[in-house]
Amino acid sequence: PLAGIPVLALLGLGVELRRREMADEVRNLEGGRRGENKMASILAERLADDHLVLNDLELRLGHDRAQIDHLVLAPSGIYVIESKYWAGTLSGDVVDSNWTQKNRGFPRTVKSPVKQCERQRRMLISLFNLRLPDDRIHPMAVFTHPRARLEIRGAEGRVFTLNQAVRFINDHCFDPPVLTPSALRSLADDILRHQT
Repeated sequence: PLAGIPVLALLGLGVELRRREMADEVRNLEGGRRGENKMASILAERLADDHLVLNDLELRLGHDRAQIDHLVLAPSGIYVIESKYWAGTLSGDVVDSNWTQKNRGFPRTVKSPVKQCERQRRMLISLFNLRLPDDRIHPMAVFTHPRARLEIRGAEGRVFTLNQAVRFINDHCFDPPVLTPSALRSLADDILRHQT
């Protein structure tokens, strides 16, 4: 079927497709940064003064690496946040490794940010020898795009829009404290010292 099509035309088509892929990657990165900046700003504005917010952390444990978008250290516990600036309808199950994102009618498979966040949580616990009750270290996948629509089964307490995430953290302010102000500061200092 390709007989008669000049080789240069095929090469040109390949170059154009790669150029479009690269442009999409750049847009996704810029959108991701916008979403992370928006999330950081909202957390700083809307959380109580006794909450410490750390952004863009890199963790290393042996050869294993993880990047945490946002970490909220609060008297009520720790919130490990993976923020995504994804538009459209996201569907799947919280236990699945992959979800479906449908944006402008085009479905695509995306990796579950819940799995990513759970991995970050486990690494954080191991690295800093955290001895808090399991239900006080919350992995949170947060979708910051205003056109994100979530249809994730089992998502309660795990998958949020931006406003839902802030409300979830603030609602836990009334839980009995598990971290003192000095323990929060000490943990924040340890985490920041660990940064490369």
